[in-house]
Amino acid sequence: MMHIVFLMANNSTAPYFRYFMAEARKRGDARFTFVALTRSPPGMVDEARSFGWEVNWIPFDHHQLKRQM
Repeated sequence: MMHIVFLMANNSTAPYFRYFMAEARKRGDARFTFVALTRSPPGMVDEARSFGWEVNWIPFDHHQLKRQM
């Protein structure tokens, strides 16, 4: 089984992402994980979970990059 990981950083939404989630739902031969690196949980977290995806949110503020490293 293939495992596909979608990573999103510094954006809370991606309009085209719903299309990917809908198409991924049709496939039965892959596992999908969504990882968000944002300051606050993006609204897409609940939506990705509703499509059956594993979801991980990692608090990340790109304005404080050097301090967070």
